[in-house]
Amino acid sequence: MSKSSEFFRSVLRGLKNFATKNLGIKIVAIVFALMLWGYVMADVNPVQPKQVNDVKISLEGTNDLMSRHLIVVEEMSGTANVTVASNINNHNRLDASRINCTASVATITAPGTYQLPLEVTVQNDLGTVQSVSPSTITVEIDRLISKTVPVRVELEGEMDEGYEIVSRNVANAISIEGAARYIEPVSRAVATIPIGGLTSDYEGAVDVVFFDKNDEVIDVVTRTGETPSVVVQMDISAVRYDVPIQLILSEYDSKYLDVVTSMSFDTIDLFGEPEALAQITAVLTEEIPVTEDMIGTSSTAPYTLVLPEGITVRTGQQKTVRVTIEVKDAEVEQEFEVKVDYIGKDKDLELAQDAPNIITILVKGKIKDIEKTLSTDFTATADLSGLVAGRHEILVTTVYNGKLDLVIVEDAEKISLTLNRVIR
Repeated sequence: MSKSSEFFRSVLRGLKNFATKNLGIKIVAIVFALMLWGYVMADVNPVQPKQVNDVKISLEGTNDLMSRHLIVVEEMSGTANVTVASNINNHNRLDASRINCTASVATITAPGTYQLPLEVTVQNDLGTVQSVSPSTITVEIDRLISKTVPVRVELEGEMDEGYEIVSRNVANAISIEGAARYIEPVSRAVATIPIGGLTSDYEGAVDVVFFDKNDEVIDVVTRTGETPSVVVQMDISAVRYDVPIQLILSEYDSKYLDVVTSMSFDTIDLFGEPEALAQITAVLTEEIPVTEDMIGTSSTAPYTLVLPEGITVRTGQQKTVRVTIEVKDAEVEQEFEVKVDYIGKDKDLELAQDAPNIITILVKGKIKDIEKTLSTDFTATADLSGLVAGRHEILVTTVYNGKLDLVIVEDAEKISLTLNRVIR
């Protein structure tokens, strides 16, 4: 066996004996090592680099920029990765919230694209900045302008049956402010209001959509970054269409007065609670006077509609109706039986029994005059002059002998009779 082989075997035996027979020495060595590390950390506290990622970049001086009517086109500046030299004891406390990363636009005086250096500081003396990536950011500056554009309201959907928008209040223009590239192309705006299913009043902010002069939708970024909106206020109510209007006339004797009326409109739309509307069959007017003094006259005047509590009419419809009233004496047609007076009969002739003694006539006139009229106020005359024996149709002449305004509408124009020769 060589001397070298024997040497290595002796070394292995020594190591084995140390590992198995010197446990106390090993424990002492470990404790010593820990104490030495604690001393280094507590007393020496060496500086080591730490990379902090995603540190938010902020812009400074934007107010100074806007005072010169300039604005950053987009304020999303992104993030940077920062390497900080820091004592090991501070590494656990060092994160993105402890690092300030800024770029200043305070000195910019004209629109354009600028490369700005990043200024990075570490809070609370937690370390010093070694490197920043990226070290600069690119910002685009534009003119800050404002513009007032017209707003058109569009309704989307359909109201439930029996409901309607009573009134609508919304601004007809909106003012927007931001970078010129976004604001200048705007020509008009549209606010779309969803009305499907609405049965009660509505109030809320409605976002607007912007269009250019070619009626193309365009995206607009405002100075605040908020979506422009307009406040919409709508009064919504249940509705009854074409409710009839009923005239209320003062008491009068309809037997003797004939009243003819007409209205400027005879139906109206009503708004209110559904339960109240369901109970309405007609809208009444205030009482309209009718007297005998009005006989023979025609007059037109406005009269107020009496609306139940809580009920209103459509905007633009009148709460008064113009009523034309014509008052006349009531007229009637009535039959009278009048005795026939035969004249001019030849003395050698006599009337047969078929000759009527009474005829019936139809007379028209005012009821109050008809009631005062008697059959004897009329005469019916049949002239038999020149007639010979035989069968004849005779014309009867009927005459009213009174002083009232009566008209004979129909009389027995002809009667049939027979004349016989007298036998002596």
